[in-house]
Amino acid sequence: MNEVVIAYITDDNYVMPTIVSITSAIMNKNESSIYKIFVIGVSINNENKKIIEEFISKNINDKIYLNILHFNQHYNFDDSHPYVTSAAIFKFDIANILSDYDKVLYIDCDTIILKDLTELFKIDLNDNYAAGVIDYFPMEILKHNKNIGVENYFNSGVMLLNTKLLRENKVKEILLDYKNKNYDLFMEQDTLNYIFNNKVRFISVKYNCIINLWEDYNHEVLYNFYDYGIFKEEIVVMHLAGPKPFSKDMPYINYFYDFYYYYQYTDYFKNNPLWLINRISEQKVKYLENNINERLNILKTEVNKKYYENWIKFFGIYNNKEYIFIYIFFIKFTIKINEKNINKIAWWIPFKKIRNKFRGKFLI
Repeated sequence: MNEVVIAYITDDNYVMPTIVSITSAIMNKNESSIYKIFVIGVSINNENKKIIEEFISKNINDKIYLNILHFNQHYNFDDSHPYVTSAAIFKFDIANILSDYDKVLYIDCDTIILKDLTELFKIDLNDNYAAGVIDYFPMEILKHNKNIGVENYFNSGVMLLNTKLLRENKVKEILLDYKNKNYDLFMEQDTLNYIFNNKVRFISVKYNCIINLWEDYNHEVLYNFYDYGIFKEEIVVMHLAGPKPFSKDMPYINYFYDFYYYYQYTDYFKNNPLWLINRISEQKVKYLENNINERLNILKTEVNKKYYENWIKFFGIYNNKEYIFIYIFFIKFTIKINEKNINKIAWWIPFKKIRNKFRGKFLI
């Protein structure tokens, strides 16, 4: 039986991406696989509790078991990180919370699951505490592994945990003791790396592909570091460990659209589809603006004035007293100025303020 036991941890800040991640896992699982998914909710408010419970009721079946386990936040550490909340400390508790299971796959909620998880779950842990993926940024950019005294440093966003051994060796208490005595640059991750040192099985980057690395750093360097030439179609877990598409404007980042592909299958989209349409429209416009402005700056310094003036008409809206001229990818559309045509064009503008400004300019 291909049973996979999965744990997520979330708080009010991450309920939406948690639901998106679980949705992607369900959509991409094999028919024969059975997923037991536990959401450890930390100090969740009543509104979000209801959202999670409704999500569970709609997705549970004989191949998918979903449950939310509620806890109040009882850890108080001063560490802060822009992309990590204190709820992450509950990773220390997973083995005890899910005490009926000898092995648990922990997954951060800022992930997209692109393939079935059975192969990952079946990895043999032997006498290791966990299996995880080595983390390029802390090791190669920050050299942070040397700061805490470990040879290799793994990312705790995806961990296959040997929960039986963690319980037997009372590792939770060891983790908390170390955490209480040491500052952790990445909330809980330094502690896990230090205590799990030499008891981690390192696995392929495809199981925890921190996607912003592949946006920001040289691919050849990354291939050499991971000894693996990863391609998007091979990724099992895409980890949005850096800037989040659900909290930042990121028109330049490709995985913005990967996240919202799965968002559209949730009730967040069904209950308010216009929000996503507007958000994607905003990103498309910003992406075009960024690229056009960058290109114009290059042209100002590298080509003659005539070429520069022609480039302006790659994308834009111009007018005289009688006509509007719309240029899209060098294609010119000529539209006579009258109330009917202006209202037709304005209908396609997703932002009310810009829409009214457009009407005000031409309907005098």
